[in-house]
Amino acid sequence: MLRTIVRGALHRPSISHDLSPQATYIAQSPCTFALVRQLQSWLGDSTRTSQQQQQQPLAHTAVHPQLQQDPAPCSHPTPTPHPQLTRSFASVQPENVVYAGPQSPSPKRVTLKTLRQKYAKGEPISMVTAYDYPSAVHVDEANIDILLVGDSVAMVVHGHDTTLPITIEDMLSHCRSVARGARRAFLVGDMPFGSYETSVRDAVINSVRMLKEGSMDAVKLEGGSPARVEAARAVVEAGGGGMGHV
Repeated sequence: MLRTIVRGALHRPSISHDLSPQATYIAQSPCTFALVRQLQSWLGDSTRTSQQQQQQPLAHTAVHPQLQQDPAPCSHPTPTPHPQLTRSFASVQPENVVYAGPQSPSPKRVTLKTLRQKYAKGEPISMVTAYDYPSAVHVDEANIDILLVGDSVAMVVHGHDTTLPITIEDMLSHCRSVARGARRAFLVGDMPFGSYETSVRDAVINSVRMLKEGSMDAVKLEGGSPARVEAARAVVEAGGGGMGHV
């Protein structure tokens, strides 16, 4: 019906001619006049085609007098977005950084070779802990060398009194989140208590999971006993990187 009203406004001397009472009321409302003016370009192509077929110039098209004047302002206010429906960001970083989605690895990623070179030159090596994607993005933007996903997440995030309750599955979840946010730093995953103390075999299996499933570059083990040294040696011999925490 709206298309009929608009065409009637463009081609008929009386906008309410041959329209039902309801259509006449709609056609005479100020909002409709404003809408007709906005839709003239939309109907322009089909209108000109029809006029060319009838060999009538566009300048002879009859337009209602009220349409030749500036349309009256619409009585309905323009709706404004609800404050709770507008998009807000949980990070101060630019949108194309935090919400960019999967991207190719950074060509300037820190590796073990990078750390050895800085150590040989006597340059400081920076290291910061992060537990989730937003924190990892901020750490990466600060050009930190090493990012540790520590088992202290048990207290800082999960609210436990100690690090004992955290499991290897919990650590893998946090490691994956951090790996999605950090594209430059060397990533180290903290092996939780009980994941490597039981046997050398468990240490190798869980360290491989941290590398494969958690997307870490190395793992961190605590302690300096002979059993911990043997576990660290087995992890390195299996192909993983190991960091000690005495």
